[in-house]
Amino acid sequence: NATVSVVTPAPGGGSASASFAVDYPVPILSAISPTSAQGGASSATITATGSNFVPASTIDWNGTPLTTSYISATQLSAMVPSSDLAAAGSIAVTAATPAPGGGTSSAITFAVSAPPAAPASGGGGGGLGLFSLLLLAGLNLPWLLAQRRRRA
Repeated sequence: NATVSVVTPAPGGGSASASFAVDYPVPILSAISPTSAQGGASSATITATGSNFVPASTIDWNGTPLTTSYISATQLSAMVPSSDLAAAGSIAVTAATPAPGGGTSSAITFAVSAPPAAPASGGGGGGLGLFSLLLLAGLNLPWLLAQRRRRA
């Protein structure tokens, strides 16, 4: 609450005061960057642009506030932890400002794509791949040549 006092000096002066509430505005989210990330990523930083942001505003990830940095009345930034990027899906990203006043913006969709597939092991059992066999043969080439000379 804020109070405004008016004082009129003598002669005939007096004073009066009035209290009123100052409410935060409802945030307006215009864009986020980036709008997607690879599933399984270690983390991502989202920058939100819009208007009516205040230092208490947050970027919300499916309704859960992220740790948010206030940059200006038109920009916020937040780190999305790896746990929120573990699985593919569409995430509702909003900007929220607490009471008094405040509210939640309309959502912008953030897409988390499927994590990359794990490489398949060749040979059905974790055996050595062709590259590994060639590397081992190359490392042992002098020994193999010496063995061949002894037999000849």
